[in-house]
Amino acid sequence: MNTDKYVDIFISEAQENIDNLNEHLLKLEKEPKDSSCIAEIFRIAHSLKGMSATMEFNEMQKLTHKMEDVFSEIRADKMQVTSKLMDVLFLCLDALMTFVNNIADNGKEGPGRGDLIEKLDEVLSVKNEIKVESNPPISLVSNEETSINDAKYRIDIEIDSNCMLKGARAFLIIKKLKKRGEVVNTEPSEEDLENDNFEHTFSIFYKTENDIAGIEKIIKKVSEVTKVEISDDVNNKVNESNQEVVKEVKHDKTFKTDRTVKVDISKLDNLMNMVSELVITRNRLLTMSNDKYKEDRGLIEEVEYLDRVSQGLYESVMNVRMMPIQLITHKFPRMVRDLSRKLDKKIEYSSIGEDTELDRTVLDEIGEPIMHLLRNSADHGIESEEERINAGKDPVGHITLTAYEKEGRVVISVMDDGYGIDANKVKEKAIKKGLITREQSEFMTQTELIELLYMPGFSTSDKISEVSGRGVGLDVVKTKIESLGGSIEVKSEFGKYSRFDIHLPVTLAITQALLIGVGNEKYAVPIGDIQTIEDVNRADVKKVQKRDMMPFNDMIIPIIWLDEVLGIKNKNNAENLIVLIAKRGDRYVGVVVDDLLDNQELVVKQISEYIENTKKMFSGATILGDGKVALILNIDALY
Repeated sequence: MNTDKYVDIFISEAQENIDNLNEHLLKLEKEPKDSSCIAEIFRIAHSLKGMSATMEFNEMQKLTHKMEDVFSEIRADKMQVTSKLMDVLFLCLDALMTFVNNIADNGKEGPGRGDLIEKLDEVLSVKNEIKVESNPPISLVSNEETSINDAKYRIDIEIDSNCMLKGARAFLIIKKLKKRGEVVNTEPSEEDLENDNFEHTFSIFYKTENDIAGIEKIIKKVSEVTKVEISDDVNNKVNESNQEVVKEVKHDKTFKTDRTVKVDISKLDNLMNMVSELVITRNRLLTMSNDKYKEDRGLIEEVEYLDRVSQGLYESVMNVRMMPIQLITHKFPRMVRDLSRKLDKKIEYSSIGEDTELDRTVLDEIGEPIMHLLRNSADHGIESEEERINAGKDPVGHITLTAYEKEGRVVISVMDDGYGIDANKVKEKAIKKGLITREQSEFMTQTELIELLYMPGFSTSDKISEVSGRGVGLDVVKTKIESLGGSIEVKSEFGKYSRFDIHLPVTLAITQALLIGVGNEKYAVPIGDIQTIEDVNRADVKKVQKRDMMPFNDMIIPIIWLDEVLGIKNKNNAENLIVLIAKRGDRYVGVVVDDLLDNQELVVKQISEYIENTKKMFSGATILGDGKVALILNIDALY
C-alpha cells in the first residue's frame, strides 16, 4: 500500500500525540499513582504504535510497542514509577520526536534506538512484582446503562471514509473532550476505536458544564471529520445480547459541523501578501477619490464598499493566522524539568494565559528568546535548595510565564522568585568593563543600571554557563525582540525576584498607525505605541541632569526631539510643541513632532538588510495612498 500521501497527516497527528505524551509524563512524575494519567499514557503509546505500524515506520513502532509494554505493567500494578524509569521514558520521548522530525525532513525515520529498547527491557526485567487481588466480575451491560444515563449529551461523529488514521482521529477527539468534561462511555469501546476496529462512525456519551457550542468547535478542529450531531437527549437502552446502543427518541437539538482542512502556513502567508497589496490599492483609491474625484458620488460609494470588503477580508485572514502561544509554551515544562535535574535545583514551572493569541509569524520567532530567558532564570535566577532555606524561602524555586493583551499589544512575562538582580554589582561590572564612567553611574536610576545587562557581551556571571550563557547574552534576546517590532524591560528586587516583560505587536503584517510630519518628511507611528498626545508650551521644557524634561501627570518625563534624532534640518520654532506620549511599563517618554497628518491602516514592509544601520530605529516601511514610501518609527528604540 502506498502511504506517501498520508505522511503529512501522520506527522501532524504524531506531533500532537507526542506533545500529549510529554504533558502526561510530566504529570505522572509528580503524581506516580494517578491511574487515569497512566491509562492515558498507555492509550497514547498504543495509538502511536498503531499509526507507525500503519505507515510502516518500523523503528518508531518498535519503540512505542516497548513503551506500551512498560505501561501495561504499570497499569496492572506490577511495576512502580521511579525516577530512573522517568528518565528513560523522557529519552524515549525525545527519540520519538527525532523520528518524526526525520520523517518530516526526508521521509525516513533514521537509525533505530535499540539502546532505549534495551533500557526498557532492563526496567521490565527488574520490575517490582506486586500481587493484585482478583476482583469479582462486573456486569458490563449494567455499567454501560449507568454510564449512559449519567451522560448529558450524545455526540455522533462521522469520519471521512478515505481517512487512513481514523483511530487516531477518534483518539484525539476523545482526548480533547476529556479536558473539558467527562467521557462516560463510547460506542464502540475506546479500545476498539484506538485499534481502528470500527467503520467510520462512532458515538460518545458525554457530561460537561461547558457550552456545547464550544464542544462543537473543539471537534471541528480535528481534520477529516465530516459530520457531527450533538443531542441533549440520551434516553437510550443497551441491547443485552450485542451491547449495541439503540436510540428511542428523536434528537431535540442537533449541531452540524462543516468539514475542516489543515492549511500550510506558507499558503496563508501568500494570502496575507495579496490582502496587503489590496489594502495598499484601497488606500491609494481612497486618497484619489478624496483628492481628485470627491464630486463623483458613485465612485466614492464604490471605493467605500471596497474599503469595507478589504477590511473584512483582512480581519478574516488575521483570524485564521492567529494562534495561541501554547503552540510554543507546551515545550517549556519539559525543558525546565530537565534543567532542574541538570542544575540539581528544585524548580517548578507554571504558566498563565496560554490561550493568548499572536500572529503565527510572530509566534514562530519568539520561542528562542523566551527559552533563553527561562534558561537564564533557572541557571542564574533560582538559588540552590540550601541557599533558599537559609534565606527563609520555599526550598522549591518557581518560574512563571504569563501572557496577556494590553494596550493593543501582547505582553509575555518570565518571572522567577530567585536571587534578583544586584544593581550595584551590575554598575561595578559596567565601570570595570569601561561601558560607563563612575560619574555617569551616579546619575543613573536602578532601572537604567539593570538595563546595562542588554549591552553586547555583558554579564554579571564570573564564568560562562553551559545552560544559559554560552557567550550569548541578553543583547541577542533584545535584538531579536526589537526586530519583531517589540521591546523588553526588566524589573527586579534584589534577593526576591526578577521579571522580564516582552511587549510584542499582535501582527507584523498590517498596523493602525498615525502619520506624522517632521520637517518635510512623513513618518508613521503605530497607534498602539502612543499613550496620548499633548500640547506643550516650549517654555515648560527644562534641563534636568543634561536632559530635556517636561511635566506630565504630576511627573517629569524625558522628551526626544525627533528632528534631531533623524538628522532633519528643521526651523520649527513654534511656541507650542506637539508631543506624542509613549509608555513602556512604568516609564514614559515624550516624542516631539511637527505635525499630525492622518490615521491610517498601513501595510508593513520589511526594511532591506542594506540599511541595517537604521533598522533599529524603524520597524518597517509602508506605501502611502499617494504612492510614496514612509518609514515606521520604532518608539522602543528611541528610549
